[in-house]
Amino acid sequence: MPTQTQTQPRSRSRGGNIVRYVLFALSFVLFLIALLLNIFLTGSIINLALHCAAGLLMLLYVPAAVILSAKDSDSRFDQAGVEVAYLTIQMALWLASGIVFAIEAAWVTCSYTVTIYNNRRYRFYSTICTQRLAGLSALGFIHFILLAGWLIWLAYAAHHTGGRMSSTQAFKLPTHRLVVGRYERKGQDGLLRASPTDQEKEQRRSDSISTV
Repeated sequence: MPTQTQTQPRSRSRGGNIVRYVLFALSFVLFLIALLLNIFLTGSIINLALHCAAGLLMLLYVPAAVILSAKDSDSRFDQAGVEVAYLTIQMALWLASGIVFAIEAAWVTCSYTVTIYNNRRYRFYSTICTQRLAGLSALGFIHFILLAGWLIWLAYAAHHTGGRMSSTQAFKLPTHRLVVGRYERKGQDGLLRASPTDQEKEQRRSDSISTV
């Protein structure tokens, strides 16, 4: 029978992990939309490089993180601190993308091959081009905000563990456990041990004093 200090994984709400998977999916959808629109509508080389970097990082991290979460793994690759680093890099890339699109929209640097017959046609094309770039700039900033909210959520979870551990220790937990409040680690015997709360620590201290 599992004791208080040697507990088996308990059945808890999976809401946190569902939210995390939804965030992964939304981030991928926004990335795909921005990549395709940039390729077929604007052809911004700088943003293509930024999108490819974001996509490569996503390819390296997300599938492994989802698989490790599904297996309830203790791998360091799935620690909350690693996910924070991943989100920070993605935020930098998408913020840069939004800024670059905004600059290009201001200077109308779209490449085009249409024949310019008169100023009216040029102004019409420039307007359409600027609107596309502005839209993609907004999409980059929306993606940045999504990732920032995601990071803030993880930071909040790490700083509100009910006194079971410090935020530094919480960031070393697997992300899929942190987001559902499972403050457990595997011991040398392979069993999951839940970190005691401050109240439990005080109770144990009182018990040890009373037995002396």
